[in-house]
Amino acid sequence: MSIMSTSLAWLSANMKAYLSESGSIRRDDDETPSVSMRVGKTMADVEGMNGVTVRTNIADFLITAADYKINGIVVEPERGDEIDYGGKIYRAMPIAGGEVWRYAENVNRTVLRIHTKEVGDSQ
Repeated sequence: MSIMSTSLAWLSANMKAYLSESGSIRRDDDETPSVSMRVGKTMADVEGMNGVTVRTNIADFLITAADYKINGIVVEPERGDEIDYGGKIYRAMPIAGGEVWRYAENVNRTVLRIHTKEVGDSQ
């Protein structure tokens, strides 16, 4: 393992241990509670109906790939997955012309960055 890989693994583990908070992941009727996640943001340009481009912040959730489970099975995030965090519900959605998720770091590929939109309050 290279110094970069080792350093990123250490950083990722410590960020998960000390900077994460708990939320849940939902797909259809299946829910995975108590998942450690961090909140980030991505700036994106979105073109409105009148052709005006608006720069907006998109809420991203950083979740260890091994923790992204549905029914106990590790899966990749899909459009429509919901994240319940901090009393709000966020729905996984692609950024204009992009994907729903990407790796947060390209060396070890252990942390997912899921792009979302707030859709309502938790029940």
